[in-house]
Amino acid sequence: AKLQNIKNILFFDNNIESSIAIFNIRGQTVFSSHGDKESLEKAIPNLTNYISEFLYELSYHFNNVNVYVAPGNHGRLSAKKEESLTNENMDNLVIPFLRAKLQNIKNILFFDNNIESSIAIFNIRGQTVFSSHGDKESLEKAIPNLTLFTGVQPNIYLSGHRHTNAMITVYDSKVLQAGCISGPDSYCMDNRLRNRPEQIVSVITENGLDCIYDVKF
Repeated sequence: AKLQNIKNILFFDNNIESSIAIFNIRGQTVFSSHGDKESLEKAIPNLTNYISEFLYELSYHFNNVNVYVAPGNHGRLSAKKEESLTNENMDNLVIPFLRAKLQNIKNILFFDNNIESSIAIFNIRGQTVFSSHGDKESLEKAIPNLTLFTGVQPNIYLSGHRHTNAMITVYDSKVLQAGCISGPDSYCMDNRLRNRPEQIVSVITENGLDCIYDVKF
């Protein structure tokens, strides 16, 4: 039901117009299992159904809907993160599932990660945007680390992982952290880190990040 609140999420201001919507999945939007295989098997069909419905609705409001996925630690197959292999991640199945469900919707476009499987890179109105789940980057070190890793400094970096909305500026780059639509998972609750479900919507112009909306569910 939360993913169906598209009008509350997107259309805050009648002055905001765009021909392209960027839908960026950063791991925790999809799964909160941390290695629970049974939970993963149940989650994929249900959650890709919700996301496909959301993307389908977006396709009516924008000329193109570009979809990127940055796998995170929620979709790993091993409960112990030190035993988890890089590409053994159920997040990697999200785009194939969505492609199959939405293959007849021509203005929904799916993109693969070329430099590294966990880093999505795209361009919005001339602004270079990097995205990852955030389990491998801290907010403070993400810009210098990713710049050295890729040879490109992003104008904007998008992350998740910590389940709360946040923003800081590092070397003139904006670092945005999005919360989790499903709210706190069992790990958060066990560590007394409870918070309400939330997300951010960012508005980006040719001059960079224009504003962000703090969306609560």
